[in-house]
Amino acid sequence: MSHLHVTVSKDLMGWAKAEAEAQGFASPEEYAAFLLQRAKDGSDLRAALLAGLPVPVSEFDVRYFDDLDRGITDHR
Repeated sequence: MSHLHVTVSKDLMGWAKAEAEAQGFASPEEYAAFLLQRAKDGSDLRAALLAGLPVPVSEFDVRYFDDLDRGITDHR
């Protein structure tokens, strides 16, 4: 596992802490990692669809698309 160091304002950190807790994450870092992974998954899916490649359906199930429609909700 690699590490990423990001500096944010106090206001943004306060928001990140509150949002992480509200979404059921253990820390803002865990929440940020989740958001980055979701962005990558969406980007990978888009690229695969645009290229006409087979998409691993098990990774992009109904819940995945429901979450995209609603925005990030509960990851559990």
